[in-house]
Amino acid sequence: MEFYEPHFAVQGFRYVWVDGYPGEVAKENFKAYAIYSDMGENGRFECSNDKLNQLHKNILWSQKSNFLDIPTDCPTRERAGWTGDAQIFVHAGSLLMDDAAFYTKWIKDVSAEQFENGLIRNFVPAVPPEKSSKLMSILEGSSGWGDAVVIIPWMLYQMYGDKAILEEEYESMKKWVEYERKLAEKTHWSKLINLVNWFNGRLKSYQKYIWDTKYHWGEWLEPDLPIDKVKNEIIKKVIFSDPVVASAYFAYSAGLLAKIAEVLGKEVDAKDYALLAENCKQAYVQEFIKEDGTITVYSEKQAPYVRALAFGLYTEELRPKLVEKLAERVENNDCHLGTGFLSTPFLCDVLSEGGRGDLAFDVLLQEGIPSWLYAINHGATTVWEDWDGVKEDGSASASLNHYSKGAVVSWFYEYICGIQMDVEKPAYKHFYFKPQPGGGLTHAKAEFTSMYGEIQSSWEKTEKGMKYRFTIPSNSSASVILQDVGTFIQKDEVEHLQLVDGEAHFDLPSGRYEFLV
Repeated sequence: MEFYEPHFAVQGFRYVWVDGYPGEVAKENFKAYAIYSDMGENGRFECSNDKLNQLHKNILWSQKSNFLDIPTDCPTRERAGWTGDAQIFVHAGSLLMDDAAFYTKWIKDVSAEQFENGLIRNFVPAVPPEKSSKLMSILEGSSGWGDAVVIIPWMLYQMYGDKAILEEEYESMKKWVEYERKLAEKTHWSKLINLVNWFNGRLKSYQKYIWDTKYHWGEWLEPDLPIDKVKNEIIKKVIFSDPVVASAYFAYSAGLLAKIAEVLGKEVDAKDYALLAENCKQAYVQEFIKEDGTITVYSEKQAPYVRALAFGLYTEELRPKLVEKLAERVENNDCHLGTGFLSTPFLCDVLSEGGRGDLAFDVLLQEGIPSWLYAINHGATTVWEDWDGVKEDGSASASLNHYSKGAVVSWFYEYICGIQMDVEKPAYKHFYFKPQPGGGLTHAKAEFTSMYGEIQSSWEKTEKGMKYRFTIPSNSSASVILQDVGTFIQKDEVEHLQLVDGEAHFDLPSGRYEFLV
């Protein structure tokens, strides 16, 4: 018997062509080894919809396929550590697998390749600058991609509670935000063309908080701009930049850096970056959002509304208007999503937070293009790069194993089953149970292994009402919000019970609980 096995190469694949085999080809005569970085599984999810269960499995499999030393975009074609993909998925990835060591190692690589002026490469490891093409050098330092250096350490701290990653990456984070600030302070040449805006005072003091210089990948691969139609969009953004995206990420990263500085006891920096974030927010509202909630750039698309809501770029008066505008655009699209890489992870979240969890379920459960379940119906075992990766005629395009759009899986845990972190108590020292049943599901269950132990949340529709079960690990606690409460029996372990507009709010210490409402 002979064995042939490569030692220095891995291949992403689903099918194998066998030629010249001596005898009948039988699957039991072949073995395929799944190789990925050493990460235990953190999360488990199961519900009454088999297609959602398969989607969860596909997302996990795409993570395993691509998390081999670096977070590759796909295990077949580029195998590049794109920073945008990695930051989009970091929260979902940490719910699914224990990836603290994996991400910590890679984000140090990202910082090691940071330019002196603060620029972060689009993917790491990267081609040395002297060997990079002129075009790629122009495309470097994109918002949403470079912001990974801030977003990933912050999320790792939230998920695992270790300040070390913040301390080690602080200077790198600060250099990136200062890079954003410096580029935002520059005036893009396109402003000077519009003399009307020049004379009516558009170039006011707040303009220095609008990042409208250089190229940005932006909302990559929206359904109406698949991979074979993006060339013109790239040229357009090289010339005119993409300020509605870049300015949002500038504000977001500045705000995160303020929180990080506060955690690390850097009071001066915390105040400076909190003020910067607030100025960026106010500038964003003035520049891009009308009084009725319409966003002036890409106004008919879903992504800008998702991003503004997810990043808190609104006044309290504007928030319900932004939710309404987003809901209109989703409904006008037959309840299909219309977002690309950057906003897809937040779409269902902001709809749920805005009181439209029903619409979030409608989007999730769509089965036509574009949707997550279209791929399931076409036999997918991983997440696709394009929404129509396999067309109705069976032809395939782009990558069929691209984990980033699988970031929606965090919604399964945080909204369907309601396990939500408390940002003031990282690593789930304290957290929330806010389950939101819907979508025709009759039961759902999520389990997550936190740093304190096993967290479980499940619900089931019964003839007597909704049955909820919760598990809170030792040395932690949870606050619970249950919707549509009919009758609720006071229990000894329930603390601070309040019934508000049909919801039950109460606190629980560690333990196992069951409630029927």
